[in-house]
Amino acid sequence: MERIENAERKGGSFIPFSEAEMGRIAALAAEGLNTPKIAEITGRSVSGIRRIAAREDIHLSIRDSGHYGEDEIRTMREMVDTHSPKEIAAALGRKVVSVRVAMRRRGIMAPKRIDEAARDRIASAYLAGESQQSIADRFCVSRKCVERHLRISGAVRPGSRIVSPPQPHDGAIRAMAAKGMGQTEIARRLGLKRSAVESRLATLARHDAIREMSS
Repeated sequence: MERIENAERKGGSFIPFSEAEMGRIAALAAEGLNTPKIAEITGRSVSGIRRIAAREDIHLSIRDSGHYGEDEIRTMREMVDTHSPKEIAAALGRKVVSVRVAMRRRGIMAPKRIDEAARDRIASAYLAGESQQSIADRFCVSRKCVERHLRISGAVRPGSRIVSPPQPHDGAIRAMAAKGMGQTEIARRLGLKRSAVESRLATLARHDAIREMSS
């Protein structure tokens, strides 16, 4: 079967693009719609739209090639410190996965280190009712990172639960800390890493706050 120009295969046969259809595709492209949206509106496939656009010299949005314009890159850089990839994607009209890849390739990353001011904002957001996952997305960090900083800040809210079981050194850590002993010295005496002592003290303080709220 000879292939018909300006057509695409559907159900085993080639369905030609009419002049009116090609005109509509050109008009939609001129409005800035991307190829998937044009395909959705016209009922044609993405590959069919791209093929007809190439033959008829119809300019499709640069977004369809996976490239990002200078204005989009500038928007990413302006938003990265205060917005999540999901929010940036919504602002650009892009898919989140595409935005994450584009940002990573260009080294556009949110600061990884959470300072005291950021920790306070995380705690405030959590106490205001925002979920840990939402906070993680907004700060471009993992949920575990948010959990750790909530422990350090001691932020608890109604419904918070104690989920980690007691540890063998809890009593000794509490007793030494109550005497004013530093974390480094506690770690040395118990044969632990200082970071482990710091983390456990934060966890124990949060457990105490939960018990106090529940009483």
